[in-house]
Amino acid sequence: ADVSAGLTPKLHQEAASSGAVTQYAWLDKKRAAQSIDSILDSGVMVYRYDENAFFEINEEITALYGKATFEMDRLRGNVGLRAVTTLQTSTAYQDGVKGAVDRRYTDYLPSINVVYDLRDDLLIRGAVSRVMARPTFTNLSANLVIDATTNTASGGNPDLDPTYSNQLEIGAE
Repeated sequence: ADVSAGLTPKLHQEAASSGAVTQYAWLDKKRAAQSIDSILDSGVMVYRYDENAFFEINEEITALYGKATFEMDRLRGNVGLRAVTTLQTSTAYQDGVKGAVDRRYTDYLPSINVVYDLRDDLLIRGAVSRVMARPTFTNLSANLVIDATTNTASGGNPDLDPTYSNQLEIGAE
């Protein structure tokens, strides 16, 4: 069945590598619903809502960044601080009851970048920073999925903390 509403605009333009997909088909929701509804109406396929497969994660992220630059003789650079507050809600069914876990956390991520002119033809660069990466939404889900076919179970944890890393970089050019 034709459920396409045409192609997307070209993506990536000149930046696309040879052979890369630069357009996708748009899904026409009404046509898709008609196709699926006809299959369900004929009884060929039966739809059952699986509460265990449902989860929803909502994150509201507010960030503030401050930066100060400096220059003294042959040394220059900047110092920065990024303050990030995350409001996170993880909603899922547990034992047939839909519930939500809310949390809020704030991180302070400093950074410093320096350049030293060792000679007219040689620069020494250095950077130190603290960075973070949030867990995936699947890992943050509060649901538990049991697969009787493979005898496995998987679940997430809405209280997982981000992963933090202290980065250091030094280079000469």
